[in-house]
Amino acid sequence: MRQFADPRTWTGPLADALSWADQTTGPGGETVTVEARLREMLARHGPDSPNALCNAERAPVLVAAVMATEARLASPTRR
Repeated sequence: MRQFADPRTWTGPLADALSWADQTTGPGGETVTVEARLREMLARHGPDSPNALCNAERAPVLVAAVMATEARLASPTRR
């Protein structure tokens, strides 16, 4: 787990892009919005799941990561 102590593994463009990929892909591989993905996850795992219990803290971070990645992808200066 030592490798995950490096902040680059959980913050910044790479971490955002990984969250974007996960949070905009449904369980069947289809493209979804992050909001739809969060709703689907809560429905699938149930209200007492660890995901649901931390959703109030987790969801805003995931939405921000998705928005940041989409802004980077839309930037005319991206390489």
